[in-house]
Amino acid sequence: MDMLNEGEAESTTKEKREEIYSPLSELSKQLEKESTAENKIRVCLDFMRLSLLHSGTPRFKDFWEGRKICLPLFKETVSPKVRSAFWNEYVELSNEAKRVKEILDEQSAFAVEQIELAIQALERDLEHYDLTVSQSPDLSLGLENLSLKEKAEIYEQIQKELSVLNVLASRVNAMRKEVVKTEMRVRIKNKLLDRLSVCGDKIFPRRKELVKEISQMFSSDIEEFIAFHFQENEIKKIPLYILREEIKELQAIAKILTLNTHTFTQTRLALSRAWDQLKELDRERKQETLQKRQIFKQNYDLVLEKIKELADACSKEISVEDCQKLSSEIFDFMRTVELGRDEVRALKEEIQKAKNPSLERARQAEEERQRLAQEAENLRREKIQGLKEGLGDLLSEATDLDVDALCAKRDALLQTSVQLMLNKAEKQISDRLFRQLKDVIDEKKQKALLMLSEEDQKAFDQLKAAVDEKKKQRAEIKNQLEHYRKQLGNSGFDFEKAMQIREFIETEKEALERLNTSIAEIEERIDEIEA
Repeated sequence: MDMLNEGEAESTTKEKREEIYSPLSELSKQLEKESTAENKIRVCLDFMRLSLLHSGTPRFKDFWEGRKICLPLFKETVSPKVRSAFWNEYVELSNEAKRVKEILDEQSAFAVEQIELAIQALERDLEHYDLTVSQSPDLSLGLENLSLKEKAEIYEQIQKELSVLNVLASRVNAMRKEVVKTEMRVRIKNKLLDRLSVCGDKIFPRRKELVKEISQMFSSDIEEFIAFHFQENEIKKIPLYILREEIKELQAIAKILTLNTHTFTQTRLALSRAWDQLKELDRERKQETLQKRQIFKQNYDLVLEKIKELADACSKEISVEDCQKLSSEIFDFMRTVELGRDEVRALKEEIQKAKNPSLERARQAEEERQRLAQEAENLRREKIQGLKEGLGDLLSEATDLDVDALCAKRDALLQTSVQLMLNKAEKQISDRLFRQLKDVIDEKKQKALLMLSEEDQKAFDQLKAAVDEKKKQRAEIKNQLEHYRKQLGNSGFDFEKAMQIREFIETEKEALERLNTSIAEIEERIDEIEA
């Protein structure tokens, strides 16, 4: 309604201005200056023509008044030829005025019809106001990350309705201005203005109510925000950069929301003061940061001196362990002094550079060790390959060699395999080859035994039987010795009984030694016969 009243005031002012500067009064002044009727008619005709050619809408009222003044002048004394020319021009202007009036009436009727349609559309929207609001696009004010996020839904709902009301209000004002400036009958104009006033009565009070509600709510929230984060000239709760961004967002939201002038001004001033307080605090913190940086620089230089000592030590023949120990001491010292993140990073890089000579020597030593280990491994693999080839060659030559030669070469290869410290897979391969060689040797021994004389075979059988018998006796003696040892371990025996058992054990040991010697002599004899 404020906007409508403003339009009415503007129209009234325009009408008063037109009354003050009336063209008819100018026409009267010009007519008074002229003495002849001919000149007066010329002035009137020019006035009528200018009234029709007026920019915008022709001044028909001035035209008809000028025409009325001009008509009696033709009765005065004027030459017939001039009167005829003036009369033709007078008639032509009158006809032209009528044609223009008809055209303008048609345009006015069309404009009235269009305004009528627009008002009807506005009335339908107001009749289904709730549906119009619900169908309008949802608003997103971006309050999710701000202190107003808990009321985001309320703000967005109110502003959504206000956006609809703002559009409707602008339509009412635009149509009112269109009605005022459009040439039409006063009765029709008043009727259209009355209908727009009824529409405005439905729009502007509701809009005013919502503007007041959202303004009060926003003002209260800004006050809470200021009180919470800027209490007693101290910034609390969250970091400065977050507060700075939130103030900027709140200022932007204040421009989006439909607030009254007082609330908009007050909230902007409050947020500006908070912004200035942030700037002041930021300035103080920058000063503190500058002081800290000076302290960081001094401590940085102290640590750098120790790093230079570390670099000198690492450039000499120093072990990696000692190098690490010295660097650990520097790190421990760094923890006792104030240093910035950049200084710590730079010092760590300097420590690493200082340690590089020692680490490079250790790396070269490790590479040399790995090279020697690789060479030793290659040599071992060559020997293993030689062992495999030796076993293969010995198996292929077995038919041409006697048992003693085979056994001698086998024992030499076996000694080599023991020295090589084979892994599991390599040992499995060598064991398979040795078993094949053993089978060949056993086969040769078997063939040699078959070639013995009857007496030698009989002696061989007797020797084997004797060995088996003596091995049985050896097993019995070992069992008896184990029995005596268990008895000796029993704490229930007396000293005399224990001495007796020890004598039994010594006797059995001597018998076992004699038996082992006898078995070895007989097995040696068997080997000789087999050979």
